[in-house]
Amino acid sequence: MIICDCDTHDDDDDQAKPSRAKRHTVDPVPWAIIYYGMMTGECCITHCVAPGRFADQFALIEPDATDPERPTRETSTYLRRREVCMRVLKRAGGVCEYCGERGFEPHDSRTYLETHHVVPLCEGVPDQDSNVAALCPDGHRRAHHGQERSVIRAQLQAQFGR
Repeated sequence: MIICDCDTHDDDDDQAKPSRAKRHTVDPVPWAIIYYGMMTGECCITHCVAPGRFADQFALIEPDATDPERPTRETSTYLRRREVCMRVLKRAGGVCEYCGERGFEPHDSRTYLETHHVVPLCEGVPDQDSNVAALCPDGHRRAHHGQERSVIRAQLQAQFGR
């Protein structure tokens, strides 16, 4: 962060002239973005707080609130074909098709994996087995939010011949 030592001059007609910096200094104390609204561009930065080392699925979406709100939102989604998901899960045999780790066992003793469209349906591809991968929850989050998401997409596309 650069701090400017400035003067603002006012005329008699109450019109402020542009300020001019006398000197510039680099602030040695860290600043961090603690909130950025992807839809609105609204943001909040803070002084003296280093960015956190960890984030969850809400970290870059909503600011912290003392009392959780329940906003009403209207959205649309693609209806996925259940038979495609079931065939892909069977094809994977309980093993993540990205990292090779076995899915976890939830309370009902099945093996849990998440189905993921390699190329999103919004890009005009059909909902078919060759475009869907069975991923562990960690692999699925990485495929959407990880730094390596484009690499994962390319790897899965090559794996399934897309």
